[in-house]
Amino acid sequence: GAAFMNNIHGARINMDVLEPRGSGYVGKHGEDLIRFNDAWSQIVDLQMGPDDSVFMIDWYDKQQCHNRNVEVHDRSNGRIFKVSYGELKKAAPVDLQKLSSAELVQLQASPNEWLVRHARRILQERGPSVEVHGALAKMLTGNADPTRKLRALWALHSTGGLTPEIGLALLAASSEHVRAWAAQSMGEERAISLLVAKELVRLAKEDQSPVVRLYLAAAAQRLAPEQRWEIVAGLHFHAEDAADHNVPLMAWWALEPLVALDVNRALSIALESKLPRALEFTSRRVTTIGTPEAMGVLVTALQKLDDAARQSAVLTGITAALKGQRTVPLPPGWEQIETKLTSADSSVRALLQPLSLTFGSSSALTATRQTLIDSTGAAPARLRALESLLNVQDPALPPVLQKLLADPALRAAALRGLGAYGDSHTPNAIIDIYAQLTAGEKRDALLTLVSRAAFAQPLLAAVAADRIPARDLSADIARQIRALNQPDLNAQLEKLWGVAREATADKIAAREKYKALVASTTLPKADAMHGRAIYERTCAACHTLFGAGGKIGPDLTGSNRADLDYLLHNILDPNAEIPNAYRTSAVELKDGRVLVGVANQQDPKVVTVVTPNEALTIPRPEIKTTTVSEFSMMPEGLLTPLNDREARDLIAYLRSGGIP
Repeated sequence: GAAFMNNIHGARINMDVLEPRGSGYVGKHGEDLIRFNDAWSQIVDLQMGPDDSVFMIDWYDKQQCHNRNVEVHDRSNGRIFKVSYGELKKAAPVDLQKLSSAELVQLQASPNEWLVRHARRILQERGPSVEVHGALAKMLTGNADPTRKLRALWALHSTGGLTPEIGLALLAASSEHVRAWAAQSMGEERAISLLVAKELVRLAKEDQSPVVRLYLAAAAQRLAPEQRWEIVAGLHFHAEDAADHNVPLMAWWALEPLVALDVNRALSIALESKLPRALEFTSRRVTTIGTPEAMGVLVTALQKLDDAARQSAVLTGITAALKGQRTVPLPPGWEQIETKLTSADSSVRALLQPLSLTFGSSSALTATRQTLIDSTGAAPARLRALESLLNVQDPALPPVLQKLLADPALRAAALRGLGAYGDSHTPNAIIDIYAQLTAGEKRDALLTLVSRAAFAQPLLAAVAADRIPARDLSADIARQIRALNQPDLNAQLEKLWGVAREATADKIAAREKYKALVASTTLPKADAMHGRAIYERTCAACHTLFGAGGKIGPDLTGSNRADLDYLLHNILDPNAEIPNAYRTSAVELKDGRVLVGVANQQDPKVVTVVTPNEALTIPRPEIKTTTVSEFSMMPEGLLTPLNDREARDLIAYLRSGGIP
């Protein structure tokens, strides 16, 4: 009932206690199995042995993460530990290859899992055998222990001896796990008999076990459509699985490939499904088919639906499928949908209006504009209206956005939205109110001002004139300016802020400087609380720490933050090791705007660029060029704008266990 897991940064072996819940398990923290007295110790793998012990590989090295510089790793002292419980036993050499197949079958009943698995592997390598299949079938029927039945089933399946007759018998077993594995094993054959298919349909409709339904959802994904439809339909009608942490999505993945084969049949299942988001996901999938006929099916469904929940699900699915597309042809019958839903629930109308805008509805455009400028309206509704107008790039929006800079409820959204338009009045409108902005709004303002060369020039002039503090130009703002590829802007930036990249020697010197700052006993004690404020200004937009922050970069909470060398290495040289998920892309739009961020979410119609302050979905026709950089999303020079006290406080907070 427990699982052991190597925790490299924690220098320990964790234990999680597994508790059955629904179709799976929930792990709860138990007492650590082992704690090491040395941060260099890094257990990278654990394996059970033939004598009931556990063997652990210890990559004993100061460097705890991947590093391109192979010279920093110490390869001379890796270790292997053997961990035993109770009296230490001397293990005798084991060579299972010398055993007969009959003896290997008998090992399937051994209490030692190492022997069981290797015996099963050797049986599989030896190939099908009538004698082996007979012995395993006898174990299946003659042993009441479900774990021994499962071992016999797995061995029988892996050696090609699982017949439809045996499978049918196992589908009626008293153990839910035996029934579940029987369904999955037969599904792996990808072609099942009519009797087996009928029994799987019955189980999907009637079996009381969420474990069985989970495995049926997995098995269905391997079956041909004609054998899958009824199983999938049965799975979707179990309301008791609505809160399960596995079944709803697994049941959807079994349905998804069927949508394009028969839109009407798939939508019928989704409309009656008792599982969350099935109707939303199906509507989204139907929309992506992209034909008038497919959209017509959804319009017809909306015309018949009268309950707000299902109306919202269909509209949410359509909205997700069309995200980022400026205009889409008006589906036949949509005017009737607008009329019908005019008096619908407010949540339904909130979804309907942006969609109608995307479909080119002039009445929706007028209504949305009115919602936005109504200063007496609710802020959430006005924000939705603004987002909708930005999505269709309403040409009348720039002067409205500039006026909204005086509205505290919409100011941040207006600051971000102005970046989508190259209006010449925007830079001064932002610079004039910059001193009044909150810290978050200042960041939005700066990111808009560095999105275009025509905006960045007035920004740098304002910095030179001390209208905007140079210290507000953080490292990622400086990088965005350089991404504009304007020599005059780069020269001005270097004068006001600093150089683009430091040489290796400079980074080494900086590391020693900050290590000395941290170790100093003559300076006042570092203030981690002040460091948190600096972190929120410089790092929180991209990183999560202690459960709060952005998602662009990795979560820092579980990283090796306490190790000062590790911390400074990653801050001062963020490009030393760059996972592909965090590589920077510079996306130049045809209207002159340049977006710098992570562009991992792409499809044939749109590209989503995640920047430090927003996620933008851009239609591909609007993109001029996309350049994937060899540099990390985390910029160099993060500490450059900070004085020694600020840097010291920030490092103290990053190394802390959190501030209340």
